[in-house]
Amino acid sequence: TAADLGLNTTGTVLQVVSTTFKSHQAHTTNTYAHFSGLDCTITPTSPSSKIFVSVNIFIGNANNDNYNQFIMYRQEAGGSNVPLDVGDVIGSSARMSWGQNGAYTHAIYEVHNSSWQNLDSPNTTLATTYKLYGRAQATSNRTIYLNRPSDTGDSNRMSTVSSMTLMEIAG
Repeated sequence: TAADLGLNTTGTVLQVVSTTFKSHQAHTTNTYAHFSGLDCTITPTSPSSKIFVSVNIFIGNANNDNYNQFIMYRQEAGGSNVPLDVGDVIGSSARMSWGQNGAYTHAIYEVHNSSWQNLDSPNTTLATTYKLYGRAQATSNRTIYLNRPSDTGDSNRMSTVSSMTLMEIAG
């Protein structure tokens, strides 16, 4: 049997898909904006499979903000976005998949690394796309940058690479 051969047994990695984004994106808003360059799609081989989602991003901010909020969404082919692993409602706090805070001063010159992992159960064999949305934490419009700082005026500034990796795990 397949199990005797170690194939498709629970916990086995069945496939790996990855997106590497080397360019830059910027969004000026006070709501969550889609970082489309990181979209990553996988087609599970079984509805019992789990998808391990791993994101590694580099974020820059304008206005020395450097407080950011992110939501990861899953979208099945033809379906709507479903948020993954967002916190419970408490008071008027923002619900998100994860947050990232850095030093307040000099933020316009820096990029900060942020990572997130999740084991998702999409229960489908349809093509499934994972999408990152983010925003600078503020009540007014602020700019958040992917893979670059706000100020790119000299050679001490960074241009970085972000990635998303999806692994199908046999369920």
